[in-house]
Amino acid sequence: MFTIDRFEGRYAVCIDDDGNVININRRKINGNVSVGDVLREENGKLVCDEAKTRSIKDEIIRLQDELFE
Repeated sequence: MFTIDRFEGRYAVCIDDDGNVININRRKINGNVSVGDVLREENGKLVCDEAKTRSIKDEIIRLQDELFE
C-alpha cells in the first residue's frame, strides 16, 4: 500500500508501508485521488482504498482532538 504525500507534475509522490518515498506515474492510478489517500493495487492499477483512507483520517482527527482538549 502507498499513501499519497503530494503531486509533482505527472507523478504522485507516495510513501510505502516501510517509509520509502516512491514516485508513481499518475497514469497508473485509477479514479480521482487526493493527498493523504491510501492506494492499493487492483487489476494491475492503483486505486484509492477508501476504507483505509477514512480510518487513517478519523484517527488523525481523534488525535488532534485529544491534543487540543
